[in-house]
Amino acid sequence: MSGIFPPAGQGGRPPGGNICNGFSPTHRVIGEGPLFVAADCTTTLTDCQLNSIVSEILAAVDIVNGGVPYNANRVDNLGLAIQEAFATVYRAVALRVLRAGDTMEGPLELSRDPQEPMEAATRRFVLQQDNELDVALRAVITAAAATVDAAWRLGVAQVDERKINRAGDSMTGTLVLAHDPVNLLDAVTKQYSDAQFHMQEAPMTGEQFVRQNGQWVTLTGISTDDGAY
Repeated sequence: MSGIFPPAGQGGRPPGGNICNGFSPTHRVIGEGPLFVAADCTTTLTDCQLNSIVSEILAAVDIVNGGVPYNANRVDNLGLAIQEAFATVYRAVALRVLRAGDTMEGPLELSRDPQEPMEAATRRFVLQQDNELDVALRAVITAAAATVDAAWRLGVAQVDERKINRAGDSMTGTLVLAHDPVNLLDAVTKQYSDAQFHMQEAPMTGEQFVRQNGQWVTLTGISTDDGAY
């Protein structure tokens, strides 16, 4: 402590382990101070020397404890000041996030959007990335939908060119039926029509023939409900 070391010109030596009750400081001592005591610690302290020692303690309390009044009725002012200083540091540390990992109790505001891969990201950055992804996906979906729609329209057009409409249409080629008509509203084949309407000539036998049930019969062979005539 400055002010209690003896000046070298008056037989004093700086503090150290080879001095009675001496302390060897880690850092060097600057100056000799205005007061001195004998190197063998036999000098009776004067009021100035005692005030110098007390002033060192008072200065430490005043600086460390942030201006709390020095209580002359106590002997633990310096200890309490140091204790409060450490408590202040611990309280400040408790408000910080530990490097090894910690849990936030409130929002953490970053200074900017992330630039490096391992930087923490802001909500703004995430929303921007999400919006850009949405735009890209919408573009892909729109293009895919347009492709599907064009293919569908082309397919419908090709079907329209090859099929006839149920509501009515005009054929541009031959329609081949699976069989002769069975029901009254079935489409008729050519072979069915020919069989129904093609009339062969009557036999050349010299007899008179008439048509009955699609066949040539002689007049004497015609059957009626009353019998033949």
